[in-house]
Order: sequence, then structure tokens, then C-alpha cells
Amino acid sequence: MIAIGQQPGFVKLYAGAQTGADFSGLLWDGEKIITMGGFYSDTLTNGTINGMTYMELDTNGNTLLTDVYFEAGQQISINPSNSISRLSDGKIIILTQTGQSRDGLMVVYQNGERISTIRYEPQVYEILCTSLTELSDGLLITGQAMSFSGVRDAFLLKYDKNGNKKWEKHYSVPDANTVLREPYVINNNKIVIPGGQFFLDASPAEWWTKSWILTVDSTGTVLSEWESAENEERGISTRMQRLPNGNWLYATAAYFPNSGGSATGFKPKLVCRDSNFNLVWQRNLSEYVSVQNYMQDLTPTPDGNYIILGQWTADKRDKVHKFKPDGTPIWTFSSDCQPLTVCDNELTGVTVTPGGSIYVSGYAVDNQMFIPKAYAKLIKLDPNGCVDSLLCAETTNTGVPNLVNNIKIFPNPASDKINIANPIGQFAAIYDIYGKQVINDEIKSSTLHTVDTSKLSAGTYFVKMSTKNLRVTYKVVIGKD
Repeated sequence: MIAIGQQPGFVKLYAGAQTGADFSGLLWDGEKIITMGGFYSDTLTNGTINGMTYMELDTNGNTLLTDVYFEAGQQISINPSNSISRLSDGKIIILTQTGQSRDGLMVVYQNGERISTIRYEPQVYEILCTSLTELSDGLLITGQAMSFSGVRDAFLLKYDKNGNKKWEKHYSVPDANTVLREPYVINNNKIVIPGGQFFLDASPAEWWTKSWILTVDSTGTVLSEWESAENEERGISTRMQRLPNGNWLYATAAYFPNSGGSATGFKPKLVCRDSNFNLVWQRNLSEYVSVQNYMQDLTPTPDGNYIILGQWTADKRDKVHKFKPDGTPIWTFSSDCQPLTVCDNELTGVTVTPGGSIYVSGYAVDNQMFIPKAYAKLIKLDPNGCVDSLLCAETTNTGVPNLVNNIKIFPNPASDKINIANPIGQFAAIYDIYGKQVINDEIKSSTLHTVDTSKLSAGTYFVKMSTKNLRVTYKVVIGKD
């Protein structure tokens, strides 16, 4: 077991010499930090553009395990709204999308092993998955689906726990785009789902936004519906929290249109509503209005307070803000570019350990470089929002992504053999789409290894290599003349 007592904080960046990375969501599994994000490179072969990383880190931000997953010919699109969730049986579920085919992608891990990938191919043009919630009889996925006509409707997908789709529901509002965020499960037949409505297809002077809450039953049938007044709220960010007295707490932003034809921006705020969604109180986090303001990932702390991430001041520094259940501020931590000089920041996820340590994920883009480069970012704060820079210097971890970038698999598609440049580990194992190992080839060269695939049937396979701290999986296609 890894201790969860208070330790000094840190700010760490993770990238490779030629590759970029970001962190999206993260969680605490009782012993370590688990996070997911993007792996970015313009040097990978076989049409691969971007991959997905799954990382396990100790409480000091040291890498325990990195798994990088690629799909040939596809980029894997990472969005700050994407979800990482831990199920009651210990499985870790990651939601993301494929960039070219616009499909949903569910990646499943257990005990650090990637055990399956489940593709959702929508009948619409594309989908954006925003959250995954475990129910007693399955999994509920929320998000937004876009049709070929450009209309964006909110959706719910219900899966059983084996990854089989049970049903799908779409929810539309005339003349508006809609999206659903993370559900709050009251019981098996009453689920409250926050979201938003947006009309942004005309000139900016005509834009409007609303927060939107659906209550549905176990089949996705709407039991009740609530929406805010126009422009008072931008939509509910990430999730709602239920207070002990039954009131709802969430983060949003007032929208300020500009009659002159341009969008003025947003003013982030915290909102509390009663069980019928009547306003109890609201607190503006500042009076600064900007199109760059955002709110993200509201979560409780062990001492009965709450953490919210976002940006809402003119210094354009991302914030970690702790406040009381009545909205009273406790402290605010400002994330800057250090150790970079000029950067764009965004904080995307937060998790809190039972001991009160706060871990925040995100990314920083180095704008000093001729071609801007993204770094995955991990911040650790103590319960008082402090980073001890004397004991925990800001560092850049460059080893793992650079190692992965050197690995090449070719040709792909292949026929009688595949070549692996700069392989890692002792064996190159090949699995079919059902997870059955069909080849386990001993690697005898650290520069180039060739695997005989002449006895394999035509189809899709996965090549997996691993060391103690790193696993890499590549999708390959075997085609026979």
C-alpha cells in the first residue's frame, strides 16, 4: 500500500523530446493516481496520428505504468469532457472518440491491463461522449450526437456490464443544440442528468444559452424537465453535487451577448438550487467576463467542502478553488506556466484522497517553440492549496513518450510478416479480436524484430509489448491475397 498522508505538493509536466501529451480525467483508486489523456506525434508511421495514454502514478507523480494505445489510420480524440471511471469490480473505463470515423470508443482496463476496446458506430455523423456512470444493471453513457445536417442532440446510451448496447435515446429541443453531462443516480428508476441548451448557429448577437436538467427513469423516459432562464446560465459544467439537505450544487456561467455582433463572454459562478430547482443562492467567482472563461469538474473534499477548476480572472491563469457548501471561498490556487515561459493552460480533472491531498490534471502548451508543444500536467496540492516548491521542484518527465515514439511497426496492413523497429520487452505477443493470444515471439534484437504472420488468417490483430513500467499496443491488419 502507498501512504496517503500529507506530503509536499508539486507541479509536473510529462512529454517526450518529439512528442506531446495531455491529461484529461483522473481518479484515485485507493493506492495510486490513475489518469488518461492524449499522445501526440507527427512522426508516427502507418497513418497513426494521435494515441491514448493510460497512466498509473504514485503519490509523488512518479510513473508506475504507462499503456499507450494506437489505432492505425485513426487519431484518438481526447476532450476535457471525456470520462475516466472506476467500477465496483475494479475495472477502469475510459471514454473517448476516434478522429476520422467519428465513432465512440470505450477502453477497459483491469489490474493495469487493457482487456477490451468497444467501438460505438453511430448512425449520425459523430458523437461526443461526456460521462460514464455505473448502474446496478449496467453502464449509462451521456453526451452529444451530431447529425449530417449539423444538428447536435443530447443522447443516452445504456450498456450491460459486458459492453453490449441495450438501448439508445436522443433528446432534442427545437432550434437549439443540446448536451448531457454526468448523471446523478437517486435510485434505479430516478436519474437526474444535468446539461445545457445552446443556440449558436446564427450571428453572435442572436446567441443564447440555458442550463438544462432532465430526470429520467431506468429506460431513459423523461419524467421531468427543467431549464434556466435564457443567458442566466451557460449549461451545467461536468456534474451536480447533492448537499446533505437535498439541495443541488453546480458550476455554470452567465452569458453576456453583445448587440454589436460579437460575443462578450461568460462570467463563471456557483449555483445552489433546492430539490425543485428553485434558486437558493448563486455566487459569482469574479466580475471578469471573457469568452475564455470556463468551469470544470466540481468534486467534494473529505472535510465537507468542494473543489472547482476553471478560469475567471483577467490574469488568464487557471484556478483551483476550494469553497464551503454555502459558496464561501476558502482558498484559490493559480496555475501558471512554470517551468515554461509562455503557455496556454487548461485544467481538466481533479481527485481528492481520503487524507485531503488534491490532484489536478490538465495540460500546458509551450508557445515559445516554433511549433507549439503540449505537455501533460499534474499538480498536487495540500488541503490548504499549497505547493512546497523548495521540496518539490517542478520537473519535466520525458522518458516514456520518447521511448514509445521510437517504436515502428510495418508494413500495416501486412501479409506474411511484420517488422518491429526498436521493440521493447522480451516478447512480442499477438492477440486476435477476441483476446486470444495467437503468437508470442521472443524478441532477440533491440533494433529490429520480425514476426512471421504467414499462418494467421486475414483479419484484425493486436501486437503487444511490455516492460515492467510500460506497455504498448498496436492494431495491425493481416490481409491475404
